[in-house]
Amino acid sequence: MSSDDLEDIWAAVDAADTDDDGISPEEMISGLLSVKDADSVSTRGINFLLQVFKSADKDGSLQLNREEVTQAFYTDVVNDKLHKLGLVVPDWLNIFSAIDIDNDGELSWEELKRGMTAMWSEPSSEKKALQKHDATIVEPAEAT
Repeated sequence: MSSDDLEDIWAAVDAADTDDDGISPEEMISGLLSVKDADSVSTRGINFLLQVFKSADKDGSLQLNREEVTQAFYTDVVNDKLHKLGLVVPDWLNIFSAIDIDNDGELSWEELKRGMTAMWSEPSSEKKALQKHDATIVEPAEAT
């Protein structure tokens, strides 16, 4: 078992902790079973993003602003992990407004999860082409 596999298992178990009061045996089992799910690749990606989101949410607001998204998601670690899973790495700031459903200028975990689940659930020819692209880091788009 690789360290990536262990990280994926931990992320899945952590994602199953829905009440944030520590991981119960039921949540542990649910997390472990989710790794075996048929949609495991996108599930693994979502679980990984939850870890990134939690790490970026330094103030505990359960929301990320554009600066926090930039610092947390435009990294080699995020790009490498998503590429390794065969998932499209979006330009995070370009999709920010589209997935900020309540238009408050911040992303909740639920907004990010919904947006990425939708993006990764329906492959298009453009996304397939991006998946074949090398694992270069995606940089924020320049503001004009």
